[in-house]
Amino acid sequence: MVAQRVFVPAPPFPPAYGRTAAVALGLGIFGGFTVGLFALGGPAFGWPTGRYLPLVQAHGQVQTLGLAGLLILAVGGLLLPAFWRARLAHPRVISSGGALVGLGVIAQLIGQPLDPVPVRAALLVVAAILPLIGFVWAGSELIRPRLKGSAWPAAWECLLLLAAASLIVSLVLRAALLMNLAWTGLLIDLGTAHGVLIALELDGFLLAATLGVQLRLLPGLARTRPVTGWVERLGVGALIVAAIVRTVGTGSQLSAPVDVANWLAAGAVFALFWATGLGRAGLAPTVQAPATLLPGRTRQVLRAAWAGLLLAQMGRATALLPADAATHAFTSIYLVPLILVVGIRMLPRVSAYPIRFPKLCGALIWAGLLGGVLRAFGGLFGGPAGWQLAWLGGSVVTLAVLIFTALAWSPWGVPTGVPREPEVRSRAHAPRAE
Repeated sequence: MVAQRVFVPAPPFPPAYGRTAAVALGLGIFGGFTVGLFALGGPAFGWPTGRYLPLVQAHGQVQTLGLAGLLILAVGGLLLPAFWRARLAHPRVISSGGALVGLGVIAQLIGQPLDPVPVRAALLVVAAILPLIGFVWAGSELIRPRLKGSAWPAAWECLLLLAAASLIVSLVLRAALLMNLAWTGLLIDLGTAHGVLIALELDGFLLAATLGVQLRLLPGLARTRPVTGWVERLGVGALIVAAIVRTVGTGSQLSAPVDVANWLAAGAVFALFWATGLGRAGLAPTVQAPATLLPGRTRQVLRAAWAGLLLAQMGRATALLPADAATHAFTSIYLVPLILVVGIRMLPRVSAYPIRFPKLCGALIWAGLLGGVLRAFGGLFGGPAGWQLAWLGGSVVTLAVLIFTALAWSPWGVPTGVPREPEVRSRAHAPRAE
């Protein structure tokens, strides 16, 4: 007698990686976006935001390491072993390391704006140590399968190596800066070391990691026709040189190397955009499955997100965009839509759960993109009205990510149709191993 199959709701990600992604999104929504909106309410509405600069600095670390960093770790835990045709020996190390990172950035968010008291010093010490331990622990587990191989790194792997090296150096530098704040009682340090830290985190880690994954992922995810060869190698090489030159120039307080790095990075992004195949017509879908529906719209969103990235790079290189606009063009126009589109398109690939309400999901992506544009460029209008426009854009981005999180991790987002693995459990079928 065949046991009856029963629908069993479950999170769309495997538990080891799902917890990391959930922590990342939770930090991004409540510790990143909402805190950023509160801080932005000062110039926009005259809100009494208290110690504005420490709050903004801590908010930036939550978004960089907590939201983007942990999502890169979670997605990497899903994708990289498949790319390398290997399995992680201890996949739960990913979620354990991610939890340490999350605790560390929360400690900074709580502790840095406080008065110089022993509790603040203790929180800053925790904030300095835990993310370093968490990323190194989880990262070592993630790259172990690749270290067993003998082949030379591919172009996309070279970008991941740049991202990993930049992350390690930035975490050590960040720990030193936070230890100094704990020892001296200073509320914030915006000196040369802080500039080097931001360059390592944004241009070395986040940019290189996201570009490297896209070089490998987009041909299948968005049905693009990649352009390999010298264009790809030129873009990768230029980005590596730009990261090194920028770090040296920022650390030595020389503007000429930084200017050279800005133009190198802009040229690298143009070359890698073409290398992904987004600059050419894509391929039609081969099957009608939740993970492969509407690849043309996926390409449109990705092209719009890359337009924000290119605008950020060119605006910085030409000095036409102020630092806040260029930074948020990178984070809000490029990173947030990338997170949404990759998450919505990947969830069906790593489980049998297509997110419910696909049209709403498409609207979320475009709403996040529009909100990112307002957040990045609203401040250019000047005065309270411009910052109010930026605050409105940030609110739209926050709402889009919040709804996406609710759809991904709640019964609202799982289907109610015919059960499919891994939605199925029966007496004849034991639960699938992680």
